[in-house]
Amino acid sequence: MNIWTFDFETQKIDNSQPGSPAPVGYALKKNDEPSVYYAWDHPAENNTTAEEAYEILKNSFISDTDSFVVMHNAK
Repeated sequence: MNIWTFDFETQKIDNSQPGSPAPVGYALKKNDEPSVYYAWDHPAENNTTAEEAYEILKNSFISDTDSFVVMHNAK
């Protein structure tokens, strides 16, 4: 079994706006491997595009049938 840790980062939360803020990046960690942060919509220092980040995510815990996922602030 693989243990994946996943944490989205979003634009600033504005409670006066409807809906959730748009994602700008995420951190992903598998088991004891180092975590990697994929950023695509920060003002600077982005290291991927949203499309590439989605493909990486699809090939991680989403396609891993023997996995357990831990998410920060998930309901």
